[in-house]
Amino acid sequence: MIKVAVVTKSANNAVWWYRVLPWLYLGRQNRNIDVRVIHHQNLQAFEAMIGGFDVLVIHSPSNQRDYQAILKAREYGVNVLVDYDDLINGVPAWNGASAAYNHDEVQETVLECYKLANHITVSTSELANQFETQLGKRPDVINNTHNDFVLGAFPKTNNKAENGISTILWRGSETHAGDLMRYRDVIQDYENIDWHFWGAPPDLIVSKKWGGNLETWNHKLWEREVPRYFQNLRRLKPTYCFVPLYDDVFNRCKSGIAWLEATYAGAVCLASALPEFQHAHQFTTSVDLSNLLDLIDENGIDFSENYLNSVSEIQQNYLLSNVNRLRAEALDKVLGL
Repeated sequence: MIKVAVVTKSANNAVWWYRVLPWLYLGRQNRNIDVRVIHHQNLQAFEAMIGGFDVLVIHSPSNQRDYQAILKAREYGVNVLVDYDDLINGVPAWNGASAAYNHDEVQETVLECYKLANHITVSTSELANQFETQLGKRPDVINNTHNDFVLGAFPKTNNKAENGISTILWRGSETHAGDLMRYRDVIQDYENIDWHFWGAPPDLIVSKKWGGNLETWNHKLWEREVPRYFQNLRRLKPTYCFVPLYDDVFNRCKSGIAWLEATYAGAVCLASALPEFQHAHQFTTSVDLSNLLDLIDENGIDFSENYLNSVSEIQQNYLLSNVNRLRAEALDKVLGL
């Protein structure tokens, strides 16, 4: 029996859903793996019983509490697997998360945790490339996936415009406000487009009052519970999910969870032309996006083939029930099996 402790800093957010919860399902899939999840605030309790585990899995360690937990694990002979899904040693100044990470002390801690790890996993190939280039150790890639254990199957066809009106959904936190801002001139009132924004309030970006181009839109704060977020996605039945991302190294390292979520909702994903969105319908410039929105407003484009191709791609390569074998393989590597 392999005993695994997985440390989480949150019990119900995207990181928990895509990078922590899959470990619990691995324990269900494999009787030889016993997985326990420990909240970050309970690391002192973990340190008291650390000798009872074979592997410590910790996500994006970046502070002294993380570092001390890893150090203690290594002292007791417990193997450490560090996991990342963002380039936390390369957050651009325009990104809202930069204030938390762009400090010498934080970056030194990230580097020390990286060096202490027995094995490293990341969510995308580009992120693996960056870590290998910067830190000299090649991580394994374990993609973020569609949780088919919980969410089940996809709609058989994509959502169509209702009464000629297409619903376009943008979902994102404050850290993506800068991405959205770059396309503010294109986000405007259309006769046949209904704009929805979930997460960060978009007023300062899209409202005509603040220099934007929208008179009306719909806004919804983030759901506190991830499963309810997915329920609401299905209920909204968006025609399209809109994913504008500035083309830089940081965003190129990001995974395509917005594409996964859009497809689950029955929507076509409209995304910037970045590596992890190669199966979405991509745009490169504001002009591209403007032309695309004109076609949508005129109901002059059919994305059925794009949607069905996305479903097929996810079923082949992005189902948790299949991809979780890579976590089992990572455990073998970290234990030297």
